[in-house]
Amino acid sequence: MTDIKEIDVERNKVVFDDFDECNPEKFMLLFQRHLTGLIAGETLNPFDMERFMKRGSSKNLKQLCDGKKAEGFDEASLGKKMDAGMMRFLLIMLLVVGIATAAVIVLKMMKVF
Repeated sequence: MTDIKEIDVERNKVVFDDFDECNPEKFMLLFQRHLTGLIAGETLNPFDMERFMKRGSSKNLKQLCDGKKAEGFDEASLGKKMDAGMMRFLLIMLLVVGIATAAVIVLKMMKVF
């Protein structure tokens, strides 16, 4: 981040240490580009629709709460444990490798290989 070097009040310009100039129009453009999809520094999710509705129903509120609950669970469990699908996949792979190994040993004992 650069510091302000000079403020030109007559021309409505601010000059920074790296000689980059900013006027109100450029500032508004950069600020709008920064805030695209953000409100109060947060990324908008479909679950945030309740904040922007004039009238909300109980179904919308329930969907909002369910979404927030799922989002919180995902954040809390991130990097801490495997989900059920991954655990099932690893167990199936372990069983397949074990059965294949046993089959190869049996076939070698029977002198098929």
